[in-house]
Amino acid sequence: MPIFKRKHLKLILQGKKTQTRRISRYRLKIGKAYAVRSKMLEPAQARIVITRAWRQQLRNLTPEDIRKEGFTSFTEFRQAWIEIYGTWNPDQIVTAYEFRLPTQKQKNRKKKQSFQIKRISCFLNALRSSLSWIYLSTCGQTTECTWSARVFSLFHRNVLLLPRCQRCLLFRHC
Repeated sequence: MPIFKRKHLKLILQGKKTQTRRISRYRLKIGKAYAVRSKMLEPAQARIVITRAWRQQLRNLTPEDIRKEGFTSFTEFRQAWIEIYGTWNPDQIVTAYEFRLPTQKQKNRKKKQSFQIKRISCFLNALRSSLSWIYLSTCGQTTECTWSARVFSLFHRNVLLLPRCQRCLLFRHC
């Protein structure tokens, strides 16, 4: 999880900062969303999605990179770098990340998935407390539905799944 100074976090939320450079060996993955915060134990202020990553020397920064970092000049960037890392070495190789804030559609999708997980959890709790189900397999053997068959049928609603047959011991028609 990336940690930013409060002033940089505000720039991210305003859409003015879309790149960051890090010296750590920990790599952020392209396409993954990360919670960003200003301190380790604080709640997340926002989420960012990493769109691009590359290695470069600090001396190879372009004016466009400086602007995407949220600064107006190279000296302003350099001062912020020294404030964060303590020294400035133009030969230092860093990892640069380009990111974006997730769209509203992606946020809604995440909320919907969270709701579905809660709904499934409630359903599974109800199943655990219910009486065991009795099915008739195709071979005519009456059998009790196993817990695994109920869970499997929950996630594969379009599949006709009979419980384990007592004669053939398979999850299939006899």
